[in-house]
Amino acid sequence: MPHNPLLTVNRLSFHYPDNKLFAEWSATIYPGITLIQGDDGCGKTTLLKLLTGRLPILTGELCITEIDSKKQRENYLRQAFWVDGQSQEFENIKVETYFSTLKTDYENFSPENLQQAIQGLSLTPHLEKQFFMLSTGTRRKVWLAAALSAGCPVIGLDDPFAGVDKLSMQFFSKTLEQRLEKSQQAWIIASYIALETACQTQVIQLT
Repeated sequence: MPHNPLLTVNRLSFHYPDNKLFAEWSATIYPGITLIQGDDGCGKTTLLKLLTGRLPILTGELCITEIDSKKQRENYLRQAFWVDGQSQEFENIKVETYFSTLKTDYENFSPENLQQAIQGLSLTPHLEKQFFMLSTGTRRKVWLAAALSAGCPVIGLDDPFAGVDKLSMQFFSKTLEQRLEKSQQAWIIASYIALETACQTQVIQLT
């Protein structure tokens, strides 16, 4: 395993009014794939939002390389890809419009990688459709294409493979393997569907 972590979590605490999820929780996440596993309601989605900076931690420290989520929040957000698949904010916009926002949100966004992903995931027929017109699997493929092109050190994906066809899964797995051979990225994934890959994988087990 590489010696230099991309994401360090030191004594993170977070709770909802009726659910204390994390108390002084620490972790070190290295380049490669990290799987978050656990039963429903154990905090997988919440942890992804915390690690990608979309949900502020209550106490503790969260850093991507040397960038602190509290002291350098805007910069931190640009280092971590996240999309909330349950949000309604995209319903009335076109897929191509969403893709056009990526270059603003993520400084290392790659148009070439996006075009490769659009082709490999068979998204071309859907570019002019609004999100409410998309199937569950096609929505997930839009998020996967965005993740593959964002160029962030940290990528957070929540249940990203639901409804995704086998050929698209094979394309994603192969492309991710190639990407991780060349770049230092931490892909943090919560999924009930196994990803067939030769990449080295960490596991975070939540209880």
